[in-house]
Amino acid sequence: SVSDVKVKITKCFVSRQDVLSYVQKAENYPVTPCKIAVGQISETVGDSNFFNEGDKVYLSPERACGECANCLAGKHDECLNVQFAAKNFSGYLKEFAVVPKNDVHVLPPNVSEYSALFVYHIALALTVIDKLKLEKGDHVAIFGGTILTNVIAQLVSYYQSVPVLVSASDEFLATAGVYYTLKADKNVEKEILDITGGRKCSKIIYVTESDISPDFIVKAAADRASVCVTGTTGGLDSAKNKINVDSVLTKQLTLKFVNTGYGNYETAINLIAQKALNLNLFNLPEYKFDYVNKYFDAAAKKVQSGAVIVDFTVDLL
Repeated sequence: SVSDVKVKITKCFVSRQDVLSYVQKAENYPVTPCKIAVGQISETVGDSNFFNEGDKVYLSPERACGECANCLAGKHDECLNVQFAAKNFSGYLKEFAVVPKNDVHVLPPNVSEYSALFVYHIALALTVIDKLKLEKGDHVAIFGGTILTNVIAQLVSYYQSVPVLVSASDEFLATAGVYYTLKADKNVEKEILDITGGRKCSKIIYVTESDISPDFIVKAAADRASVCVTGTTGGLDSAKNKINVDSVLTKQLTLKFVNTGYGNYETAINLIAQKALNLNLFNLPEYKFDYVNKYFDAAAKKVQSGAVIVDFTVDLL
């Protein structure tokens, strides 16, 4: 199609979600995994004013459906049924991909391929921050122990609010690079009261891949606080993501949900170019494409044994 470009995939990000889908053989299987990838323009068709062969690019993991009321009104950034790579259409763990031009973002020279693998996390975090309407000085409790959790905390600081990071993992907290870090235990409520001068947090962010019970949300929240739940969808143990509705009603909490960063990719790329975040914190292992089946199988065994799955990257060059 004249609206497509051919991209040589150079790096992919393999997430826990990819491995969980592989293990559980989600309803859309078989499907090519990996929704996060970077590459180089291999071939253009038709009007190629925006691209040159060899350009380093980020591939959008999401697409507007083109069929909902918002899409038909031309509001694609507000799509009501966003489509995800490796779920609704083929993922990027392959040598070449033919991608619509609107889903291809040229990377500045100072943005490395490795750094670009975190564009999705940053875009998702930006959507969360937009939803919560953060103000300077707000104390924001953030629950989780993942890359997304850390990216959110860094961006909360960047926009001059105060992140309070809560995790069950001592290792995660020790390397988070955030001033207020709390262990998810019986002391959390008291410690948050101390940090906030007795007010608790008016903004809460809970990452669904969290190793923490959502009941901690209520412990951290001030009355009438806004709570944003975010993360990847599907392949999760929903039993671990239940919250006591009575407690939410008592405090009159406002719940918001974010599962897409669609529309924020260019902003995310610019933040990386400005070095607004420390992405060196995420020292992910990298494997060659020829051995990827071996590492998927090894990660699958970890899932089945109850061990923690570590995200990794794949080099396709």
